[in-house]
Amino acid sequence: MRYVISIFAMAVVAIGLVFLIQSQESARRQISQIPSNEVPVGSPPTVQGGLPTVALTSIRWQKDLDMALSMARANHGKVVVDIYTDWCGWCKKMDQTIYTDPKVVALSNKHVFLKLNAEDGGQGQRFASRMDVDGYPTTIILDENGRSLNSIAGYPPSIQRFIALIENS
Repeated sequence: MRYVISIFAMAVVAIGLVFLIQSQESARRQISQIPSNEVPVGSPPTVQGGLPTVALTSIRWQKDLDMALSMARANHGKVVVDIYTDWCGWCKKMDQTIYTDPKVVALSNKHVFLKLNAEDGGQGQRFASRMDVDGYPTTIILDENGRSLNSIAGYPPSIQRFIALIENS
């Protein structure tokens, strides 16, 4: 009986995820059609550095480690490094689920998010090698000086655990 209930619960969760992903894709398509100089209706303004800005609806990924560390030092934040490969299915799932979650997007107001391809033949590959990354995705939390504070290999077990990894590092 427990087995049947477990299967039913997993099916409900899977169906919910499908609907969530579809609604997020629809919202993303609507937002992408808005010219960049216009503010989406319903976007609450925020104040950053004394100037009003639009609340982020997606993470602004950095692609350069030195720039990310410089930004983290300026804001006394951390760098959340997403190490991925182009062929990695779980990396793509993280992009679709974890990195689109509003709570994770909100963290990108406090911390710098950096995306590095472990097979780019350049900075991403050197960083992954230096950090002994051997599976993808891997998320590494760095302090503003580039020291590793924590990491998680693979897809996180939940949004809450992923957020806790960042906040408690």
